[in-house]
Amino acid sequence: MFDATVVAYQETFDLTQSQYRAGLSSDEAVAQAEAQLKAAQAQDTNLEILRAQYEHAIAVLIGQRHRRFLFRCKLFSR
Repeated sequence: MFDATVVAYQETFDLTQSQYRAGLSSDEAVAQAEAQLKAAQAQDTNLEILRAQYEHAIAVLIGQRHRRFLFRCKLFSR
């Protein structure tokens, strides 16, 4: 779900580092890109944990084993 965002922030971080090494960007820009990347990674992990908790809760409510009950993820686009 959120994985595409993490990939985009990783690419931005890599690009910002390259620009810094070439003298085209500041160390502050690198720090900001790194902070955004780490925040996105943490949020991605939290969303995965939350999803697993919801799946487990729903499985318990409908009387199915958690391993047999998984949401199918459908990506929405505008």
